[in-house]
Amino acid sequence: MESQPPERREPFWSHFSNLVRRMKPLPHGSPASTSVTPFDKDPFTTGVINLHGCTCIIIITEKGLYNSHFWDGPSFSQSTIPIHGPKIFEHDVLRPIKHGLRFCTSDDTILEGPPACNQYIKDEDEPLAFIFSPKERSSDVMKYPAQIVKITHALWDILPSADVRVVGYVDVGRADPVLRNSDFIDPDVGDIGQLEGKVVADYQPRVRLQDGRVGSAVDVWIGDMEERVLRKEWVSEEFFGLGD
Repeated sequence: MESQPPERREPFWSHFSNLVRRMKPLPHGSPASTSVTPFDKDPFTTGVINLHGCTCIIIITEKGLYNSHFWDGPSFSQSTIPIHGPKIFEHDVLRPIKHGLRFCTSDDTILEGPPACNQYIKDEDEPLAFIFSPKERSSDVMKYPAQIVKITHALWDILPSADVRVVGYVDVGRADPVLRNSDFIDPDVGDIGQLEGKVVADYQPRVRLQDGRVGSAVDVWIGDMEERVLRKEWVSEEFFGLGD
């Protein structure tokens, strides 16, 4: 069956395209990839693109953002195979969450990936954790429910007070025909090819908050949904002297 062309939903398509064009995506490293970016005086946009069966975990406090990408195969798709499957899932997913990892990017660069609990993501800072993972096309049934339970418990092992939320997305089975490269986005690329397969986190250090004060905010979006997954605001005078 031929795939249907992407539905262009405006004005969300244009807004989301602008976010994607300025983002620095997390590389799709092997066997997984993780990063942490502190919230300071400089704005940034990050996330993961070309999510087509893979899982992304984002954790946020008022100090920083943890971002991660875990491959569908073999980490999830083979995780139920007797004997070897659970070992693959432990090595590729649970261990990086708890202990961090060294991963290799597509250009053969070796990077250090921090654990979910680190200098900027601490339990006392009320972490919010989002697990973005594929779901069935016509329902909210997750493709890997047992694995999501294990991830949730791994997060609670190191961040016991974390508010863990699961966000399902539909795997459309194709990469963005415009962006293609999962590790780099040309800011002059123009319009994106499809909304699906993208998680975007946008941090702004100095914005007008809903209560009228000036402070910091981070928004999290997924291309499947026109409503934000998260809008977190806080007053941040301790960083650079913002007043009420």
